[in-house]
Amino acid sequence: MEGLMERDRMHEIWFVHDTQTSAAPRRAAFERAGWKVRATPSAAEALSWLHGAKPTLFVLDVLLEGHTGFELCRRIREHHTVAELPVILGCHVYQDAEHA
Repeated sequence: MEGLMERDRMHEIWFVHDTQTSAAPRRAAFERAGWKVRATPSAAEALSWLHGAKPTLFVLDVLLEGHTGFELCRRIREHHTVAELPVILGCHVYQDAEHA
């Protein structure tokens, strides 16, 4: 029964990205795939969410309001292992031809 409940529950991604408009296509793709997405540009807000709940997955940008994604990841790891709470850390800063 527990396995059935786990399979049927909605999985939630917390998407922390400094520019919500550039994150919109990725957020929409996760939602089309059946994920519930909670988004914020603020590392502090994302940390405050952890006091009451835990997502299935964190997706972090390196550049954030208040902290870097690296700092936020370190703070998450102070209380949650990789197995308990996976984190994907990404950066889209250097996408122009000069940095290719």
